[in-house]
This record gives sequence, C-alpha cells and structure tokens, in this order.
Amino acid sequence: MTQTLTAQPFTLPTYRHSFTQFDTERSALWHYLNPEPRPVFSQTVLGEIRDVQERVQRHLPTHGDNLPEIRYLIIASAIPGVFSLGGDLELFAELIRHRDRDHLLAYGRLCIECVYNSFTNVGNPQLTTISLVQGTALGGGFEAALANNVIVAERSASFGLPEILFNLFPGMGAYSLLARRLDMARAERFLSSGRQYSAAELYELGVVDVLA
Repeated sequence: MTQTLTAQPFTLPTYRHSFTQFDTERSALWHYLNPEPRPVFSQTVLGEIRDVQERVQRHLPTHGDNLPEIRYLIIASAIPGVFSLGGDLELFAELIRHRDRDHLLAYGRLCIECVYNSFTNVGNPQLTTISLVQGTALGGGFEAALANNVIVAERSASFGLPEILFNLFPGMGAYSLLARRLDMARAERFLSSGRQYSAAELYELGVVDVLA
C-alpha cells in the first residue's frame, strides 16, 4: 500500500539569536546568525540552527503546490565583519572548571548534529546547503562553513583553525571536511599551522567554491 504524504504548513518561529528570510524567486531559505553577546556558537545558536534544519527536513517530502519549495538552505551572518568565531570558549572553561562532562558532551553532540545535517543536505539530495562567508570564520565557524555543500566567500573574508595555538583540536569535522576538499596531507598541514587564510588563497586551493 502506498502511503500518501499530507502537505504540512511550513512555519518558522522567531528566534533569539538568528533570523530567517525566504526568497521565493530563488526557492532559497536564508538563515542569518545574530548571536549575542559574542559571535560564537552558543548552545542557543546551535539549537536554532538545528531547529531550522529539522523543520526544513520535515517540510521537504510533504510540500504541496501551495507551499514553498526549498531548494537552497543558506547560512550567513548578520554581524558585519564576522561569520563566526566558533565554539563558546567561555562556556568550555566554565564547564571544565566545574567538571561538568555531561554538559560538555551534550554541547559537542549538538555541534556534530548541525554539521552532519548540513553535510548530508538535511537528508534530502534535492536540497543544496550553502554558506555565505562575509568576514572572519575561525575554528568552529570555519567548520560550519565547510560542512555545507557550497562555500561562497567575499574576497575580504578570512578563515582559520587556531585551536592548536591554545592546545585544542578542531574536533567537529575539520580534518574530515578539509581532506575531502584538499587531501589528507594538506589537511593535516592546515590544521597544524594555526594561521589565517584569505578567501582568495582558499579559492585557489579549491576549498572555497565561489569568490564574490
């Protein structure tokens, strides 16, 4: 027996640290990050990213003729000059001081869920995920950009994985994602350098897909 999917209304709530816009002409859903007080991936921001992803995932198989088709899910920043500075180091330090392993593990799992959803087109091959990088993308911010199918970067953008400079490792997919765009040897050198790269440099390397 063939099961008929019923079209469900597509709605998005008002978020605290991000907002969405739908471009009907291009069938694109824009998700702009606007975290406070710092441009990092707080648990609230990560939760909002996952919520948008899951709502799109549920909508795609069921949209009807009168509901919006979503072909592109684009993540960008509403903060001038910064895409994202990555993980919430202040939260890390607090959790480590209190030996709160469970909370720290939950944060890591949430990061991985968001990366996985972006990388796998939220489970729908008809969707293309895109990151628009304007400004600085460091650490987890760079990993978030890498997780999408297409990276568009302005020439003024810069990228880096500085974790090694303070004895950490970019563990939310940096090596795996970079190795797919470069190769394992160059990915290892990238992770161990700690330096920042311009958008033009990464475009020449093939990491950035579109230089705007």
